[in-house]
Amino acid sequence: MRTYAKVFGMRTKILFSCLLFVFFATSAYAQEFESFEFDGSTRTYIVNLPENYDESQSAPVIIALHGAGDNGRNLQTFTQIDNLASRNGYISVFPDGLNRGWFYLDEEDTVTPRYTDDLGFLEALIDQLDAEFAIDTSRVYLVGFSNGALLSLRAACDLSDTIAGVIAIGATYAFEITKHCNGEHVTPTMLVWGSDDELFPQNGFVVYAEEITGTRTSFSVTQTRTYMLTRHQCDDFEANQVQLEDSDYGVIRIVFLRCDTPAILYLIGDLGHEYPRDIEIKFLNNRTTGTMEEAFFDFFTAVQVSKPQEQ
Repeated sequence: MRTYAKVFGMRTKILFSCLLFVFFATSAYAQEFESFEFDGSTRTYIVNLPENYDESQSAPVIIALHGAGDNGRNLQTFTQIDNLASRNGYISVFPDGLNRGWFYLDEEDTVTPRYTDDLGFLEALIDQLDAEFAIDTSRVYLVGFSNGALLSLRAACDLSDTIAGVIAIGATYAFEITKHCNGEHVTPTMLVWGSDDELFPQNGFVVYAEEITGTRTSFSVTQTRTYMLTRHQCDDFEANQVQLEDSDYGVIRIVFLRCDTPAILYLIGDLGHEYPRDIEIKFLNNRTTGTMEEAFFDFFTAVQVSKPQEQ
């Protein structure tokens, strides 16, 4: 595990009152504001316990990472992740990035004086959750949007022994991320990408970026497909491409077959740099229909079922 600063015991907890539950209108179960000291800063997050939470039984965890300029509470309020997590028996967690963003590169790769070790923070957050709640440490998942998706993809490499699955929305791989993906353990990954994403276009980009030393990149669709096939060790470079005609969007799902580790790519037609909140699609069984957010948990279940049992 990465070395990170000691987590000091300055934790705070504020239970939401019934009035706050109504105000946020996101759930009818226990929510808690939490914080702890990490690397010289107070890091905050919201924890939502599922309706059937039982301290005597461990529960899986989904950590949702917001985009740049946002915070955890807004992501929680705008999406259905917490409600769906509760329905499926997950603890959902919505952390806040310092300065409303996440650093997905190493400090030596940046030029900003306000660098934060967000990979270390994620590790510390999981340890903190493990200390406070009954969590299944073998079933900790990340879902991130935009800047949060970039951190999720980086964590899929550096924290592959800790993270059981990653969903990256509105962002894709970059050379500066994949150079860290050299470990043998590969994390199951789902990419959700809009065909009209103006920040992460299908043709990719290579630009000089002032906030990092050198250039900033984004893979094209072709590069993304090739990388996923290679990284997930798929035989014969084959993939099953399914056009999901029942959706109002032109959704293409590419499931990479005969791979050592599950990998899925969703390309959503006419979707810009947006969170795919109300898109209806078919699940992996090609029979059940639901929202893209519901498909997150379908993916997590499939990953768990396909996960080899430890000896």
